[in-house]
Amino acid sequence: SSRMGVGALLASDHVSDYPTGVIHMAIHQSGYVGLVRVEEDRVNLAAAIDRDFIKQSGSPTAAVQAILKASGFPVLSEIAEGSFKGTIPFTRKTLRPVGNRVFVLGDAAGYLEPFTGEGMANAIADAIAVAQLVPQGLFQWDHSLEQAWLKKHHEITDGRLYWCRWLSQLLRLPVAVGIGLRLFHLFPAVARPIVARLNH
Repeated sequence: SSRMGVGALLASDHVSDYPTGVIHMAIHQSGYVGLVRVEEDRVNLAAAIDRDFIKQSGSPTAAVQAILKASGFPVLSEIAEGSFKGTIPFTRKTLRPVGNRVFVLGDAAGYLEPFTGEGMANAIADAIAVAQLVPQGLFQWDHSLEQAWLKKHHEITDGRLYWCRWLSQLLRLPVAVGIGLRLFHLFPAVARPIVARLNH
C-alpha cells in the first residue's frame, strides 16, 4: 500500500541526541523517520509510513515512536497527539496529464514515494519539454498538442517512475537493505550507477 507523509517540529529534551548538521534516518519495514536538529534547539521530524502500520499502531504518533524504538533511536516523549501534519497517500498518478488548454506536469501528473530531488527533476524536465508546445497552444489549441504532450510526458517520466517504484519496493525489504548497505560499504563503486541514475 502507498505510504503517507507525517511531520512535526518538536522542542525536545532529547535534542542533544541529534547533533546539528546531521540527518538521522530511522528505517523500518513499515516506513522511515528522518530527524534533523534545527534552530532554537528543536527537532524537525518527517516520516513516510505505511497507512496500515499507522492504523495498526493506533496513531501517527505511535507509529513514529515504534519506528524510532525499533531502530534504536531515543524515543521522543514530547510528541503529542495532534503534533503532526500529514499528507495524502504519496503514490498517485493522473490518468490523463493533459486537457483542453491544460498541460499537467511535475507532481500534479504523478507522484511516488519521495526521493531527494526526484520530483523537482521530473518537474524541470516536464517544464522544458512543455515549453516547446505552449507557444503553439496559445494561438490554436488542437488534439495534436494533447497527443504530443502525452507522448513526451511518458518518454520523460516512465523510466524514472519505474526506477523509483523498483527502489521504493526494494527499500521495504530489510534484508535487501542490509545486504545492499554492506555491499556498498565493501565496494563503493557498486553504488555509483544507482546514484547516477537518481541524479539523471
